[in-house]
Amino acid sequence: MSRGAVLVVEDHGVARQALACVLEASGYAVRQAATAADALASAADGNVALVLLDLGLPDADGIAVVRRLRADPGTRSIPVVALTGRGEEWGEVCGGEGCAAFLTKPVAPRQLLATVARLVGAPGA
Repeated sequence: MSRGAVLVVEDHGVARQALACVLEASGYAVRQAATAADALASAADGNVALVLLDLGLPDADGIAVVRRLRADPGTRSIPVVALTGRGEEWGEVCGGEGCAAFLTKPVAPRQLLATVARLVGAPGA
């Protein structure tokens, strides 16, 4: 993927690795972060095409992370896909904050890949 990596932000290591494996097996470059601080730093370096963001991080609310990404001129154009196990009602909240998509955990691999491809294109495209 020439435009940058998919940044997977998830505090649970097994879940983060599972998401990364699905994406990598399909040809996407992947970066991983376990905290909001690491996610913001990684997104700011300019080589991220999409952020896959768990809303329940230990060091910050996921919506606060979305707001910070949207406020920074260097990251505001990066699409954010929100992930949560909280339920569908969060979809409207996420959309109102500028998320490009919302997925409920556990995420089916097909749904994950279709969402990523819709937002950033197929790997290598």
